[in-house]
Amino acid sequence: MKNVTTNQNGYALILVLLTIALIGIFIPIIITNIFNNSLQFQKIEENNQLLKLEEMAYLYMDKALDHSAKVAQEKIVIWFEDNPGADSTLILNTFLDIFEDELSFYEVALGSELHKKMHDSSEGFAYNIDIYEISGTNESIRIKFRVNSTTSDDYTSNPIETERTITLSIEE
Repeated sequence: MKNVTTNQNGYALILVLLTIALIGIFIPIIITNIFNNSLQFQKIEENNQLLKLEEMAYLYMDKALDHSAKVAQEKIVIWFEDNPGADSTLILNTFLDIFEDELSFYEVALGSELHKKMHDSSEGFAYNIDIYEISGTNESIRIKFRVNSTTSDDYTSNPIETERTITLSIEE
């Protein structure tokens, strides 16, 4: 019988080097994808938080406007009893004054901005409300305001302008 010996010296070394080379090629690609997915998830989460902040700002304004209008209508009825001969312009102007006073209890007023942070740290999520116009007729008042949510102190980027009309039920 003949012994056939094959020369396999270095075969295992080449396999190990090839495996290490393949791992070295694929690991950076995998790590980059994981890192990019993490950043993408973080941006999506931040956008979701900003949308929730905008919803909070709208709910806050709805509550402030509804309550202020209700109180102003109650007070204007009492005022009208003391001033029965008042014309509609005076009634409207008095109503708007009372309405704006009531809004100030919610820290929102014509020409001023409300900044609300979600926690006390210097950075974090916050929203801004800016009422820039209040006008009225004998039937309704119109409030125009801007809402902006942010993760920094930059309240100038992408404000959303909104208009709300409140129907009045003031009888002379």
